[in-house]
Amino acid sequence: MAKQIIADRRELQLPAWNGSPEMPNPPTRVNSLGETVIGITVDLPARLVELTAVSIEDRGVAADYRPDVLVRDREGDLLVEIRVCHRVDPLKQRRVQADGRRMLEIDLSKLPFEGLDLASLEHAVLYDTKNRHWLSHPAATEAWRANWTSLKSLVAAMDRGISARHQEQELRDAPLRARLRALHAPDLERLRNLAAPEARAARDAEFMARDAAVVGEALSQLPAALHSAVFCPHV
Repeated sequence: MAKQIIADRRELQLPAWNGSPEMPNPPTRVNSLGETVIGITVDLPARLVELTAVSIEDRGVAADYRPDVLVRDREGDLLVEIRVCHRVDPLKQRRVQADGRRMLEIDLSKLPFEGLDLASLEHAVLYDTKNRHWLSHPAATEAWRANWTSLKSLVAAMDRGISARHQEQELRDAPLRARLRALHAPDLERLRNLAAPEARAARDAEFMARDAAVVGEALSQLPAALHSAVFCPHV
């Protein structure tokens, strides 16, 4: 009935193109500061179109993705799938996309078919904007990819500017860091000496000699498998 309604009425509501999980509309990208940069939205709004031709299960379309209805509007051929039980499988969708053809799915699976009147069915098939989506729209996909390429170029330019400003700041701050380091040079040298492996080994030996009895008593209360972990140096 849905196919025949389209054939009889010769008009159809097309949905807006809202992208997909792989192609968010608008595209976004994060720059080196962690800021999200938003690209240009592909503007393809919903619209009601007149159909100049309608063919139900047209055998002239490729056999591996023959649609329920093949229609034609001002932009050319449009493949229409009517979903009642099963959605269009991903392989069929990819084949349509690879061939650069438009395909639309109208989802009637949630209609209460018990007691459904013809006027409600006609509205669901022809005019409801919430039960249909694009499975393939080459022009929108091409526009999205162009916007994505522009966004990547923009963010790359931003990142270069951010890096340049960071380097300039580093150069400006270098003299100040050098003066501060000179003020604390004796303390830094003392810390370096204290952290040297030989200094740490000497302190460990000193502590072990001083507290051997206490260490032995503590170790006796632990499983032997943990002894090596206890003596593992931690920084």
